[in-house]
Amino acid sequence: MVLTVGGLGHHGVDCWGTGTSSTVDCWGTGTSSTVDCWGTGTSSTVDCWGTGTSSTPRWEPYVPEFGSYIEVAFSTSAHLWPWSGFIAVSITASKAAASWDGIAKGQVTLTIESPPDDMSEEEKEPRQSTVTLPIRVKIVPTKRILWDQYHNLRYPPGYFPRDNLRMKNDPLDWNGDHIHTNFRDMYQHLRNSGYYVEVLGSPFTCFDASQYGTLLIVDAEEEYFPEEVTKLKRDVDNGLSVVVFADWYNVSVMKKVKFYDENTRQWWMPDTGGANIPAINNLLLPFNMAFSDEVFEGDFTIGDHDMHYASGSSIAKFPEDGMLLTQTLKNQGYEVLKGETQTKEGVPVLGLQQTNSQPGSGRIALYGDSNCLDTSHLQKDCFWLLKAILEYTAHKVLPTNLFMQEPVELPPMLELPERME
Repeated sequence: MVLTVGGLGHHGVDCWGTGTSSTVDCWGTGTSSTVDCWGTGTSSTVDCWGTGTSSTPRWEPYVPEFGSYIEVAFSTSAHLWPWSGFIAVSITASKAAASWDGIAKGQVTLTIESPPDDMSEEEKEPRQSTVTLPIRVKIVPTKRILWDQYHNLRYPPGYFPRDNLRMKNDPLDWNGDHIHTNFRDMYQHLRNSGYYVEVLGSPFTCFDASQYGTLLIVDAEEEYFPEEVTKLKRDVDNGLSVVVFADWYNVSVMKKVKFYDENTRQWWMPDTGGANIPAINNLLLPFNMAFSDEVFEGDFTIGDHDMHYASGSSIAKFPEDGMLLTQTLKNQGYEVLKGETQTKEGVPVLGLQQTNSQPGSGRIALYGDSNCLDTSHLQKDCFWLLKAILEYTAHKVLPTNLFMQEPVELPPMLELPERME
């Protein structure tokens, strides 16, 4: 039997009362959305009992145990036979449970019917068996994150260079930048921390921001439509928080990393840098924020955590009432272009801002490098930092070990990074 479990609004269902929610397995597989019929620890979509259903499956809520707080729907095939047929059960939290936290119980009842035994002359009537499936789910508020996949691009549609300029033997950004590929470890860390991540495969104009706490934009290469910029500003004003992990961008460096492709017999010029900083800056323009086109790398420490900054950008523009964290880093862009080492102090790498356009507006966090979340060429992960940032965006809990320095005043930004012609 196939089971699909979903949520309504900010709620989902947790079948075993573990304190988590969203799409979960209610009958013991511990993985996703199929039911183990025989208790073997595996799952299948085969019929365990007969050849067909003689009645529509019924949901019978245990009213004293809040069974009315979940809604159950069914989809079945006309016939059930080993290795074919299905009974799908879809469970969602009802609108009545929008502000409720607790365990809801009930049962699904259905009758399975099979023909009489052909070898028996006495058996004339079809065989029938009534099956009862108990359901126990925990409804909890969901810490829901929306991952922006729509604006992540990869080879082969274009030449998108590597995020870490040191990895010269892997020149193309071809891993997909998806939570199921090179960002899988980050995704698993968030899941283990109780967060739920949904993937947005369409423009920002296509999602309801009231259903999510934080929009996560990591290593974006695609352009943003003007309508997306307008909608995101409105969403943040209404309470949505935004986290951006950027990457390097510099036109001179992009020209330096061009290469001659033997297959097409052409020089390949990057379509953008590690991230599309001009596009990201357009998105951040209504919030008075921007990244620079300088490229930095280096090692530093935040609290008890060792960090590695691998070909990242820096924050060039940020609101005066925001909080900035600076570090001393090597100017990698200068090294790529000139072949010489140059160190710069006071490079802004992290910024946190509570927007104040109206009461209840969201928060924004910027970090200049995404390589610490990317498993492809990971040297030191910063999953702890992402978790700390999400605590800030979701609950306004400020990580004290991040901001132990004096306020930072940025110099005026004369011009924004420009696109390569």
